[in-house]
Amino acid sequence: MTVTGQAAESPLRDVLDFGTNRGNLQMLVHVPQQLAAKPALVVALHGCGQTADDYDRGTGWSSLANAFGFVAIYPEQRTANNVGTCFSWYLPGDTSRDRGEGSSIHDRSTRWSAMPLPSIASTLTWFL
Repeated sequence: MTVTGQAAESPLRDVLDFGTNRGNLQMLVHVPQQLAAKPALVVALHGCGQTADDYDRGTGWSSLANAFGFVAIYPEQRTANNVGTCFSWYLPGDTSRDRGEGSSIHDRSTRWSAMPLPSIASTLTWFL
């Protein structure tokens, strides 16, 4: 897995290889320096018009990850998929098993879970 840096002030890092990315999403991650013995995985989905960084700054998931030792992943919508950067949870091609955006999020969640992160929590569960 390849992870690259974001802007200096962001605690999030780009993940470049996280599966087939059928949904054409960008994926960012925050892994705290001190992980819990059995760290959870939180999938944090931003709202329309937001970026993953915006959402993290507003919610503080990365600060909570630092405090409690869990990994947070941030799928990020691309304007090529939706001009308003909304997730397309209402389109069958993005919510069907092994297709679209839900598939990209699932691929990333599964890869982190196998590393080994036994529990998965989610801010939204439409893709599970």
